Formats: sequence, structure tokens, C-alpha cells
Amino acid sequence: LINFAGRYSKLAAEMAETETNEQRKKELLEISEICKRVPAYPARTFREAIQSFWFVFLLMNPAPTPTIGRFDQYMYPFYKADKEAGRITDEEVLELLECLRIRCMELNQQSGKEIRKRTSGGARWINMTIGGVKPDGSDACNELTGLILDAVMDCKTPHHTVTLRVAESTP
Repeated sequence: LINFAGRYSKLAAEMAETETNEQRKKELLEISEICKRVPAYPARTFREAIQSFWFVFLLMNPAPTPTIGRFDQYMYPFYKADKEAGRITDEEVLELLECLRIRCMELNQQSGKEIRKRTSGGARWINMTIGGVKPDGSDACNELTGLILDAVMDCKTPHHTVTLRVAESTP
């Protein structure tokens, strides 16, 4: 998995060398640096954490029903720290969440070109769970929960499925 990430890091750096759009060049260099770090080392930022999640999720994807789990819970500390430090905006987080939805739609576990063409757009059975309650019974919704729901509304792909756990305390 670390070698896999390293290949992405190298590819992004090579693409940056020939990129003429300065904004895209900056993005590619950032992607390269992130892929050098994760998943070999712990993520420090939301961008690193979502990239690390994606690499690990790809490793799990051969499972017929891979789960994303309680994404708003395990990603929230990275989101909160980046927001408080001014490293990321809600608009940037929303874009990353929408990109994650699109990437999930690109996954296709069937082999063979004709089978992939016939099953394109079919069910992925990927589920992300958000909301609910914490172990102490308090509400688990946070700002990231809301952004995930915004991404679902903005990026109308059928997958990944998002399950919102609802409790008496859910806003």
C-alpha cells in the first residue's frame, strides 16, 4: 500500500512538471506531498486523512460490501483542527467529500470489459454511517455531518449510500 501511494506521489510530481496552470500545478504538488506521507505515516490534516482513508478503502474494496464506517466521527478531529488553524474551508471540505462520492462511483469490481460496460452505474453496496449518538449517549452530529449531507445533496450520485443515524438529540 505504501508503494502504491508512492507511485501516486511520483505521478503527481511528474504531472506538475509539465502543468502550465499554476493553480493545478500547486494542487498536483500538494497531492504528491500528501501521497508521500500517507498511509506510511499518520495523517496530520483533513486532506491527508481523506487520502489515507481512500488508499486503505481501495485495499478493502474487493469485499462485496465494503463499509466506510462512521466517517463523520473518525474524520472530525482532522476537520476541526484544520478549521481552527485556518488550513481549510468548508467549501474545500465539501469539494473533497463530493470528489469522494465520485471516486466511489468509479469503482467497479467486475472483470472484463463487456461485463463492466453492462454493470456500469450498478449498485456498489458501499455505506457511510453518520450521526447517531456517542458511547456516552450524547449527540454525535457535528459540522462534518452537515457537510456530508450537503455533499449528498450537491453531488447526486447513487453511491456511496449515506445512512444517517437519528436519535432524540439529532438536530
